[in-house]
Amino acid sequence: MRFLVDENVPRQIGLFLLDLGHDALIVRDSPLSGANDFVLWELAAKEHRIIITHDLDFPIPGVTTLPEGLVLIRPFNNHPAAILDLFRKFWSAISPDDLSGHIISVQAGRYRRRPLR
Repeated sequence: MRFLVDENVPRQIGLFLLDLGHDALIVRDSPLSGANDFVLWELAAKEHRIIITHDLDFPIPGVTTLPEGLVLIRPFNNHPAAILDLFRKFWSAISPDDLSGHIISVQAGRYRRRPLR
């Protein structure tokens, strides 16, 4: 699977996905660092990537192109280790195939999934 890991989540999430054999574009380690959300959204749509973010500005209203999916991480604790732990628990509870075409809000102990379209 292909992911775009927004720079507002720990880069360790991208490294975790890379270790699992996925294609993960870690924004903070790329020339896209500092790019606005619209640019990231359009790139994710063009490259069929699932966006992983902590940013409530996603999804971008009125934009007709859609990324492959969107994972919104909503931690109670903003410490990078806590966010990574939350993501790993979420990852072990889902099938990666459940991500395509959906917006998934991830919180401690639960996640909610709804269609992206």
